[in-house]
Amino acid sequence: MAESTSRPEGDPYWNYLKFFDNIRPYIWMKPIGNFLYECVYLAGHPALTTSNSNEPPGSFHSKDIFEPHPTIPNRWKYASRLDDRVTLLNGEKVLPLPIEGLIKQNSLVHDAVVVGIGKATPGLVLLRSQEAENLEISNEEYLQKVWPTIEDANSRAERFSQISMDMVAVLPFTAEFPRTDKGSMIRPQVYLQYVDLIENMYLQAEKASGRLQLIEVETESFLMRFCRDQLQIPLSNVDANFFEEGIDSLKAIQLRRLILQNFYFQKEGIGLNMVYEAGNIKCLARTICALQQGKAMETSEDGETTMLSLIRRYSNFERHTPFSVPKASSRCVILTGATGSIGAHILYELLKDDSIATVFCLTRQKSPRETVLQSLIDKDLHLSVEQVSRVTALSCTLDQPRLGLDQDIFNQLQNSTTHIIHAAWPVNFHLPLSGFEPHIRGLHNLIQLSLSVRQSHPAVLLFCSSISTILRSPIKDIPESTAKLCDAYMGYGQSKLVGEQIVNNAHQTGAHAYSLRIGQVSGHSKKGLWNDSEALPLLIRSVLTLKSLPDLDQSCNWLPVDTLASSIVEIAQACVRSGAAEREEICNTSGEISKDLEHENDSVYNICNPHDFSWSSMLSTLRKNGFQFETVSFKKWLRLLRESEKRGEEHINPAVKLIDHYEAMYGDNSQLGPKSFRTEKAERDSLTLRNGRVRIIDDGILNCYVRDWLNRWLKA
Repeated sequence: MAESTSRPEGDPYWNYLKFFDNIRPYIWMKPIGNFLYECVYLAGHPALTTSNSNEPPGSFHSKDIFEPHPTIPNRWKYASRLDDRVTLLNGEKVLPLPIEGLIKQNSLVHDAVVVGIGKATPGLVLLRSQEAENLEISNEEYLQKVWPTIEDANSRAERFSQISMDMVAVLPFTAEFPRTDKGSMIRPQVYLQYVDLIENMYLQAEKASGRLQLIEVETESFLMRFCRDQLQIPLSNVDANFFEEGIDSLKAIQLRRLILQNFYFQKEGIGLNMVYEAGNIKCLARTICALQQGKAMETSEDGETTMLSLIRRYSNFERHTPFSVPKASSRCVILTGATGSIGAHILYELLKDDSIATVFCLTRQKSPRETVLQSLIDKDLHLSVEQVSRVTALSCTLDQPRLGLDQDIFNQLQNSTTHIIHAAWPVNFHLPLSGFEPHIRGLHNLIQLSLSVRQSHPAVLLFCSSISTILRSPIKDIPESTAKLCDAYMGYGQSKLVGEQIVNNAHQTGAHAYSLRIGQVSGHSKKGLWNDSEALPLLIRSVLTLKSLPDLDQSCNWLPVDTLASSIVEIAQACVRSGAAEREEICNTSGEISKDLEHENDSVYNICNPHDFSWSSMLSTLRKNGFQFETVSFKKWLRLLRESEKRGEEHINPAVKLIDHYEAMYGDNSQLGPKSFRTEKAERDSLTLRNGRVRIIDDGILNCYVRDWLNRWLKA
C-alpha cells in the first residue's frame, strides 16, 4: 500500500512511506499525541475485508503508530504499536517512544527502553554503546555522562513520565534486546527477559538503607536540599505547603524514597503517606525524628476546626454587577477537569449541543489542547472537525489571581461565559484536608468569576462534589441538602464538604452556584473503560493475585460515567433556564438569605443511581464471566492484602496502596453504614435520571465491565 520502490532518484528517505494516490482517501492518520499517529483504514479501502470500530463506521484501527516526516508532507515512518504504552500504577500512560528516541541520540547509548508497567513511577534500562564500553567506566560514572540527555528527555515529557536518576539500570554493550526480523524491539519480551533486573531496581529504590540521624533543624535543612537538588523544586521555606509549591504525587513518592535511602529507621514499614500527611518540611522533619526514636506521630490537624477556618476564609465574594447586553443565542461554557474521566465525558456531551459556541477547557497541562483532545481519544470519545473547532483549551492555575491567565483572555471569559462546570479535584484518599486548600481557593476564584461576568445575571456554576461529604452521617436516607461538618469522610470528603458550604454561602451574594453530590461513578455503560486506578476496580483486580474477594454487607449504586455526564449537562441547562430574576429575590438588602427561603435555596443535588444491587450479586456476576476466587471475610481478605504488600507485589496487585482506605471503609471500626440518596431535585432537572435509570446488572452493564477488565488485566 505504500510506494517503497518508486521513489525519485536520490531520495534518501527510504524509511518514510508514501501511500499510493488511489489509497490515500481511505487512510486516516489519527493523532494520538506527541506528534504520533495511528494508521486507520476507512470503509471503501480496496483491501479492507473486516472492521473493528464504528469510529468512523466500517473502519479498521491498525494500532500501527507512525511519525510524519518533519518537512515533507504525506511521508510517514513506522514507529511502533499502539499497545507499546507503559501504564503506571495510577493509570497514567507513558508514551515511551519519544523518550527512548531522544536518549538513543546520545552516542554512549546503544539502546534504551522505558519500563514501569504497574509501578508508581517509570524507569529506564540502558544498553551501553561500543563507544561507552571502550571507556571502561563504572555504571555510576556512565550514568553521570548520559544524565544530561535523560534530563533533556524529561523536560519534554509530562511530569508523570519523567525518570529519576535512581530509576535507571545499565547493561553492557554485549547485552541484547529481543527484536523482530525488521529490527524493531519487542517490548513485552524485553520486560520478560530482564524482569529480575527491573524488579531489583524498584526494590532497591524502596529499600531503607540510610544511616542519617540528625536533630530536627538539621533534618529540615537536609530535606530542603533534597527538594531543591533532587526534585528540582526549591521550596520557599520549611512551612510552605508541599502541594502548593509543586510536590505532586510523583514527587511525594520520590521524596519518600530519598528519605528511606538516607535516614536510619529502627524498623521497616514507614508509612506510604508520610509526605502527604506531613504537608510541609517542618512537619516532615518532626515526623522523621520521632520515628527514628520509635515514637508515633499524632496528627495536629483538627478536621472540623480547619474546615470552619477554610469556609470562613473563602466565603467572601463581590456581588454581581448586571450588564445590559443583548440576549445571546449561543452559550459559552467553562469546564475544568476535561482530562479526567468525568470531565472528558461532560465535554463530549456539551459539544453535542450546537447552541454552545465555545467550551473553554481549563487545565494545568503545558500543552492544554493536545492533552484535552488526547484524553477524549483515550476514552474512545470521538469528535467531528466542527466539534473540535469549538474547544478552546487554556493552561491555567485556578488558585492564582485571574486563574493564572492573561488579562485579555480573562476578559474574554468575563464577556462570554454563561455557565461553569467545575469537575477538577484530586481524588486522593491519602491527602489531609490542608493539602486541598489550593483547590478550595480555586473553587472560590471560579465562583467569583461567575459573579464578575458582564451579563445581565451571574453565570451558573456547578461544583462536582462527592458522597464522601456525608458518609459518616447517622442519617440513612440522605436529602438533597448541605451536610454537617462531622459527616465528611477523610481529607478528601472534608475538602468537598468545605466546597459545598462555600457554594451555599455564595448564594448570599447572589451567585447561581450549585453542588452536585456525585455517588460511585463507574465506567462507560457500553464501552467499559472504568479507570483502573480507582478504589473499586483495584479491589476487584486484587482477585488475580489473592484468588479471593471479601464478603461485604454492602449495596452498590454505581452510575455509569456517560449517564452521569448527560445528567450534569441537563442540570446545567435547567439552572440556566431558571433565570436570574428568581434568584435575585432570594437575598434581602443586607445580603443575607431570608430564613423562610433558606430551605428552598439549598444548593445541593444528589446524583446517584436509584437502582442499587447487592455486593453478593456483583460477586456472582464476576464468577459467571470467568473470574475464579474464594469469598472470604473482609478481615481475612485484608490480611491477605497486607501479606501481598509485604511481598512487594504492588506492581501486580496495586490494591495494596489503598489498604488503609479499605480498612476505614469496610473494617470493624467503620462508621459507614448503608445509605440511600434522595434524588427528587436531580430527577426534576435531568431527563436522563428521570427516565433513563440504569440497572447495572439487569442491563448487562456489569458484564461489559467484567469483559473489559479481563481483556485488559490479563494482557498487562
